[in-house]
Amino acid sequence: MSETQNVQRSGIAPAAEAAVGRVVGGLAKLLAIVGGILLVALAVMSVVSIVGRAFSRLGLGPVPGDFELIEAGCAVAIFAFLPWCQFRQGHVTVDLLGSYLPPRPWAFLAVAGNIAMSIIAAVVAWQLWLGFRDKLAYGETSMILQMPIWWGYAAGVVGAIVFVATCFYTVWRSLNEAIAGKTMASEAHL
Repeated sequence: MSETQNVQRSGIAPAAEAAVGRVVGGLAKLLAIVGGILLVALAVMSVVSIVGRAFSRLGLGPVPGDFELIEAGCAVAIFAFLPWCQFRQGHVTVDLLGSYLPPRPWAFLAVAGNIAMSIIAAVVAWQLWLGFRDKLAYGETSMILQMPIWWGYAAGVVGAIVFVATCFYTVWRSLNEAIAGKTMASEAHL
C-alpha cells in the first residue's frame, strides 16, 4: 500500500471528510467566482462613472450612487472570497518556529490555527448577523440610491456562514492530516 493510500485511510472518517470537502470546496469556489464577477462589474461601473464625470460637458455624468454600490459590493466580495482562501490555506501564516518542526508537530499547529480561525469566523458571522438584523429592523437606506442597507449585510452573512462551514471543515481536514503526520503546508517545507 502506498504512502498516499495510508494518508487517505487514516484519520476521523476520511471518506466522509473527502466527500464533505468536495461539497465545501465547490461551494467556496462558486462563491469566490461570484465575488470575482462582482468586483469586475464594480470596476467597470467605476470606469463608466469616471468617464461620465470627465465628459459631463457632453451631457454624460457619473453613475448615481457609485460610491454606495462600491462600498456594499466590495464588502460582499470580501466575504465571498474568505471561504475559498480558507479552503486553499491561503491565509497569511507566520513560520518563525514551525518551519523547523517535523511534519507531525507542524500538522498539529495547523489544527490549532484552523480552530482559532473557526472561532474568529464564528464571532464575525455572529456580529454580521446581528448587524443584519438591526439594519433590517430599522429600515436604514443609502443616501443617494435609497438602497436598503440590509441587502449588503444579507449577502455578507451568506459568505460568512459559508466561511464558518469551511473553517469547521478545515479543522476536520487538518486533524486528519495531523493524525497521518502530514499537512499540505508541511509538505512545502520538506
